[in-house]
Amino acid sequence: MRKIDFFIAGVQKSGTTTLYDLLSQDSRIFLPSIKENPFFTNPEIQTDFLARLYADYTSEDLIGGAYANAILFEDSAKELVNNNNDIKIIIILRNPIDRAYSAYNYSYRLGIEKCNSFEEALENDMINNYTNYIDIANRTYLKHGHYYNQIIAYTNHIPIEKVHCILFDDLIKDEIGVLKRLYKFLELDYKHNISPVKSNISSVVRIKWIHKVIFDKNILKSIYQKFMPAKFQYLINHKIVKRIERINKKSTPYNPMNIETRERLIKYYSNHNKNLEELLKIDLKSWNK
Repeated sequence: MRKIDFFIAGVQKSGTTTLYDLLSQDSRIFLPSIKENPFFTNPEIQTDFLARLYADYTSEDLIGGAYANAILFEDSAKELVNNNNDIKIIIILRNPIDRAYSAYNYSYRLGIEKCNSFEEALENDMINNYTNYIDIANRTYLKHGHYYNQIIAYTNHIPIEKVHCILFDDLIKDEIGVLKRLYKFLELDYKHNISPVKSNISSVVRIKWIHKVIFDKNILKSIYQKFMPAKFQYLINHKIVKRIERINKKSTPYNPMNIETRERLIKYYSNHNKNLEELLKIDLKSWNK
């Protein structure tokens, strides 16, 4: 397998799936049919995972990958460089307050988060030192928004010139402009036949028992994981289960965030955002509303 040329490293709940789906339309770019690639963040993943993920690659000009939580794990930068010393990193930045609220609602609706309110989940986040991989990836709502720290950690291994940041609001408002700038970063001519997409719309589970069978620990899953060959587990998990998961969701908006909670988080992220503005030379005043 060729080395991965670019990787969408974050951030969670910020349009990474939309961008992935847009780039997947370009026949010159190979992106796996399964978006999330946690190989570079999770040492427990088997070494043949990448070979299976990229098995369909033929002769495309660029090979890409993505994992929305990658930027959260500092060591992932080193692992990505080990794969390709010349790798390019793409990061989509969303207002950390809206990102956190979206992540909470997503995890709550999936049953990963047990707190019945965003405020309770934030308090848990503040007092807990999560060590479990799943909890770090899904329940550290505040740390996910420490973009400045995460980018600085990445640039310890990857030059800032090879890190391309996109604002979530720009992706929503000016999709074509965002793509043109991204293609320039990737050193690829922009193609105008990419169709607009809108992925990962807020949703709820239709049938909860189906979701529980798929995601909760149970005897059937234990037997399956113990005796089913790895290649068949990969096929089932990333092809069949993902399809069932999509069908078992219905679109529905979140309730508005509590105004006092937003005001508290504006203060919390103030210095983080200021440092990020100075680093990237961008205007983030809209994040203080």
